[in-house]
Amino acid sequence: MNTDRKPGINFLPAAVIESLPIAIWATDLDFHLTHFIAAPELDILISGSSVIVIQDGRRGYDVRYPQHPDVAAHLRARAGETVTWQTGRGESARACVAPIKESDGKVVGVVGAAVDLAALREEEHRRECAEEVLYTLLDRGDYAAALLDKDDRVIYANETYLEAVGMPLREVLGNPEYPIMKDPSGENGKLAGEGEGPTSGRKDSPGNRFKSRRFAISQSGVDIKMHLAIDVSEVNAIRGALRRSERLYRAALEGIGKPASVVTLQGRIEGANREFAEMLKSPQRQIAGMHIDDFAMPSERDTLAALRESFGRGARGPVNGRLLFRVDGQAILGEVEIRPLPSPEGHDLEIWTVLSWGDPVEQMARTVRGSSNITEIDQKVLELLAAGYSNSEIASDLSLSRQGLDYRLKILRKRLRADSRGAIIARAYNQGLLDVYSWPPRCSPTAGLLGN
Repeated sequence: MNTDRKPGINFLPAAVIESLPIAIWATDLDFHLTHFIAAPELDILISGSSVIVIQDGRRGYDVRYPQHPDVAAHLRARAGETVTWQTGRGESARACVAPIKESDGKVVGVVGAAVDLAALREEEHRRECAEEVLYTLLDRGDYAAALLDKDDRVIYANETYLEAVGMPLREVLGNPEYPIMKDPSGENGKLAGEGEGPTSGRKDSPGNRFKSRRFAISQSGVDIKMHLAIDVSEVNAIRGALRRSERLYRAALEGIGKPASVVTLQGRIEGANREFAEMLKSPQRQIAGMHIDDFAMPSERDTLAALRESFGRGARGPVNGRLLFRVDGQAILGEVEIRPLPSPEGHDLEIWTVLSWGDPVEQMARTVRGSSNITEIDQKVLELLAAGYSNSEIASDLSLSRQGLDYRLKILRKRLRADSRGAIIARAYNQGLLDVYSWPPRCSPTAGLLGN
């Protein structure tokens, strides 16, 4: 109230009011505005109201519309009441009016004030959106998450967290966290590293191991903590399996003395020895994880497919063949032996050993001059060829693909130096591979050696 006992608010500095989201005004008993000070946004909001009109050259409230909330509030204030209501477009401001009284209690005017709620509502909306995003992320994440107050009491926990601790939400909220999520370090649940500190290991009630971290969050003077925990039990199990597999690979490759690698049935190299890396002139640490096809000449795609088909899942004995490797853009021919490698994890693995390698022409000459084993599968192919079976019948009988059979026939033609099916059979009998006294044809007991 002004000090000169006239309706007004002269004692309030305009600069203060105009710097805040507020408006203050005063009217006489006819609701003419005697004083009006407001921040720019509220000035537009209130002055632009449809019930603010100019009467007798003065601005004021139009009493012809007593049903309007702004006019109705002023009428009640003139009658002696203090009234609060929402006003403005979208009710974006909170207003209050009260009577201005003389010392004898006589009402001489109305004083009013309004606060702009738009900024506050916008801030509340942003906060609600941020909270919704936060809770959505926490609820949909593959991790256990909880929010804690400054005393480590749980104020929020997602489903994964509740499953980890084996407790319903009602038993978790409001309770300290350390009895809920045990700390294997024995420090009564105290987590290592507040804020951005290191992570720590924890166990839930079933004994699963979690890797967890706390983050301090300070917002508007409220200190809370976020606790995120990821179940690493499966990861630890996988790491253990990898370590066991690595020990198996090293034991299988150590001492072979020839280039060798451990390969999955899909062709991915799990490990290789030093000799294998030296043969390929490639760093040993870069070989693991690559595909065996990456080290073969592009023309050897069918040969690789045939080798895998010949080996097959669950093969007991070795499979031998030739493969052109790519080394520094050049081709080297290797005599490859593939053997099964039992895995404690139940995975099917193979050991690929390169028995000899070198220039393709020289390597072929050495193979022709020397002797080598004829595999059991090659013996069966020979027997069926000699019995007059067609290629499709042989492939079906031995469960080989067309490429697999073509590869076996190619090997037999090269080893026997035969150009046709008939020549293969004739040379096999000539060299004693097939028993001349058996029908149906059978390989002789000494067929394991292919002579000159």
